[in-house]
Amino acid sequence: MFANIMILGLASGFAGALDLPAPIESLTDYVMRERPTSGELSARVSETAASVAQTQPEADRLLYEAMTHFLAGFGERGLGNRRKADASFERATRLAERSIALRETSEAQRVLADSYSQLLDLRGVAYRMAHAGSARRAALRAVELDPANPFAHIAAAAYLASAPPIAGGSVARAREHLDSAGRHADSDYATFLIAVWEARLAAAQGRRQEASAAIARAHAVFPANWWLETVAGEIGVDLPE
Repeated sequence: MFANIMILGLASGFAGALDLPAPIESLTDYVMRERPTSGELSARVSETAASVAQTQPEADRLLYEAMTHFLAGFGERGLGNRRKADASFERATRLAERSIALRETSEAQRVLADSYSQLLDLRGVAYRMAHAGSARRAALRAVELDPANPFAHIAAAAYLASAPPIAGGSVARAREHLDSAGRHADSDYATFLIAVWEARLAAAQGRRQEASAAIARAHAVFPANWWLETVAGEIGVDLPE
């Protein structure tokens, strides 16, 4: 079974990245730092969707809309609204695929991989068997298209760390991708995600001191992030005071 997969890499600032609209940057920061009500989250998501609706070219608009729905799903998962989260991730998947059909980019493939990975975690065994390969291919293709994209490497690491060996999982390869992400990371978002996945990998291998140190690094970036609290609880590491 896949481990709890949470990815969020919607920040610009790495080689080959798009210059993301300010509303998406703002929504990303909001869902990473805050714990809104479902109504507050819906309002922010609607505002962001309206802001990017007129973006041209169409491939960019579709990508930004996919990012918006992914963020909505992340926020809804934090609120325990699995059905709403599932619908948002499904929508993000379809939008990312449409963006790729018009113009393939590393970011579109990365958003596709992240969205599939969320659905792998939310849905049952039949869905995992049918779509695990799609998540893996999208993550690795994102890296191929832009090896300097840290979020592509994080998406690949997350899949490889979460999937069983029969589905292509590999802790060793996951660590390689986290190392690559670290070499290219230049944002709080990347630093946070790398630290959380380092904590998960260390805990899985019984290295509790290393896991605790990684959780502390993530906490220093986004101390109120609900996913960080979830992961710390799952691996048995206390959050810093």
